[in-house]
Amino acid sequence: MINTILAILYLAAWAFYTVRFTKRSTHMLQQNSYKNERFWGWIKSHMSRAFPIRNTIGLAAVVPFLFGAEALGLIIGFLYFLFMALTMPQLKEKKALVITAG
Repeated sequence: MINTILAILYLAAWAFYTVRFTKRSTHMLQQNSYKNERFWGWIKSHMSRAFPIRNTIGLAAVVPFLFGAEALGLIIGFLYFLFMALTMPQLKEKKALVITAG
């Protein structure tokens, strides 16, 4: 029962972080006029912004699972993703992200 609650909290924190991170990537795609070549060029020239090294630290949450401590792994993962989402730097945007209908 407790693992189920922890898993739900973990997934909620992961989803919150993923939505914030994906919004930034979508905005960059929009800034590059939805042209994949330009977007990939931006990614190649800004690897540290496109794939921040701090995103890989969350893999530490997997270690407790290797030793049968699922609850500890879920707690570490929950706290990590929540911290990452809340401390994600707000970047100054040249233009705001615009939601358009296809």
